Amino acid sequence: MYSIHEMSQKSGVSKRALRYYDQIGLLHPKTIKENGYRLYGDQEVTKLQEILLYKYLGFSLQEIKVALLVDSRTRIDLFTHHAHKIQQRMQQNKQQLLLANEMIAQLKGEQTMTNDDKFEQMKKTLIANNDALYGEELLRTYQPEAVQQTNLYWQNLSAETYQLLLHTEQELIHQLNELLLQPDADITGSKAKQVFLSHKKWLTLATSSYSVGYHRAMADLYKDDLRFSAYYDQKTLKPSTSLLCAIIYYYTTEETES
Repeated sequence: MYSIHEMSQKSGVSKRALRYYDQIGLLHPKTIKENGYRLYGDQEVTKLQEILLYKYLGFSLQEIKVALLVDSRTRIDLFTHHAHKIQQRMQQNKQQLLLANEMIAQLKGEQTMTNDDKFEQMKKTLIANNDALYGEELLRTYQPEAVQQTNLYWQNLSAETYQLLLHTEQELIHQLNELLLQPDADITGSKAKQVFLSHKKWLTLATSSYSVGYHRAMADLYKDDLRFSAYYDQKTLKPSTSLLCAIIYYYTTEETES
């Protein structure tokens, strides 16, 4: 048996952290003596080693708690998903390093950029930013292959398509504002239909493909994640995400039934 002091010395985990692990139900001592001393056995040592491994891999304490409770099949799924996240971060770091080196070369006057070069750099920056802000949520919602395919599409996006994408988004924001100014925004009316068609066009331009399921999944992301909802709420006169989601669901239902 090991005291909390011995457990801390052997593992490098502070006594404060060990007490916190006990508090949140992550790692309980084998026994607590009448004087309050915590004692740990070999089983707890093995479990702590697992916890430290998960922490090294970047799992949060809540994720570790779940991983230790599920069966091996589910744990494989957790590791697979986490491996995709690590791969995504590696790609993002590689892209950020490339952009940083390009900026250094420009500042030193060693590299000049044409407008086409600037557009290519802008696309790389947008992809890196999207991965940093939304990558994890997108991987939860879509297959990793679908996310990679979308990133590849953006890498090959033409300047003309990008300008059309921006113009479509501006139209969408304008239409949402018009609808929000109405005393009672009617999602069955012509203005709401314009909002739906503009968002559908924007989504098709942004991903190169379209399906009702994909459209609804985007609406769910807008609704369930504050970072996604803030994207539209900050661009319109009043918060618009709830309205946009209601419109998407109404008209995608209509498309499914027709």
